[in-house]
Amino acid sequence: ADCLEQASDRMAVLDELAREYADGHERHRDAAVNRTLFCLTVATCIFMPAQFLAGVYGMNFVRDDGSPGIPELRLGDHGYLLFWSLAGGLVVLGTCGAYV
Repeated sequence: ADCLEQASDRMAVLDELAREYADGHERHRDAAVNRTLFCLTVATCIFMPAQFLAGVYGMNFVRDDGSPGIPELRLGDHGYLLFWSLAGGLVVLGTCGAYV
């Protein structure tokens, strides 16, 4: 009977250790997922505005007479410079805003 009590006590201790290990592992896994989601959110905040602008300005907006329909494209050689300046500015703002 005494041997059974000792074995039961040992099993209880081992069960508690296993639960603590499982809880620690779960906390570690949750922290890793949170870090990953944070990095993905920051990357999204940084690149989403530039992706949107590239999608909009990547379309060929041309009127029926062949003239460009977007005012920036009427600037000639400076239209794309204006676009990339705007996109770069948005990336910088997204980067600063992600860490605030």
